[in-house]
Amino acid sequence: MSIEDESIEDGAFFRQKAEIAARMARFTESPIEIMFGMAMMELMDDGWELMPQFKWRRYRIDWALQVPDKKLIFIECDGNEFHTRPEQVARDCVRDNRIRKAGIKLFRFTGRDIYHNAKGCAMRVYHEARKCFRA
Repeated sequence: MSIEDESIEDGAFFRQKAEIAARMARFTESPIEIMFGMAMMELMDDGWELMPQFKWRRYRIDWALQVPDKKLIFIECDGNEFHTRPEQVARDCVRDNRIRKAGIKLFRFTGRDIYHNAKGCAMRVYHEARKCFRA
């Protein structure tokens, strides 16, 4: 394969990624949600479903991952804009407690975590999902 052929393939690869990110942007609320979703999609196993802006009770969860046995894992992508003021932190704590009491595993990643290592964040969720699936 020539260098020119490789650059054509690279261009197609990046174009496909850009198209996926653009579609994802229609269903998410922030760049960090897109970054996390893109990283998670690269790790998905057959039968897993990744759902943005998932409605659970009276809440909306940034991402919900459902494995084949219907177990859910919730993922929150916390930007500074919505998760730093004391009343927002308190509201998040109440919500997190309700989610955990319902037996749902919850991951909360900061924008900084995602910007610096979206794949590492997704890997943490992936490993937990694999444990859920085996259980």
